[in-house]
Amino acid sequence: MLLEQPEGKGVNIYTHGEMLPAHGYDGLKKYKHLVGNYGSAWQNQQKEFDNLPGCILMTTNCLM
Repeated sequence: MLLEQPEGKGVNIYTHGEMLPAHGYDGLKKYKHLVGNYGSAWQNQQKEFDNLPGCILMTTNCLM
């Protein structure tokens, strides 16, 4: 699972846009490195990701 691989390695994980509700699931709260949500809707991702100082793993069919 994506959240298990970086656990304990100093890598913070952020969701994007409409994935904000994921932070309300009890099953995901155990991952302390799932630290926040970045950005807004998918149509803004190109502009938002241009300024993100990190790596991005895309797991969607909504790419701009």
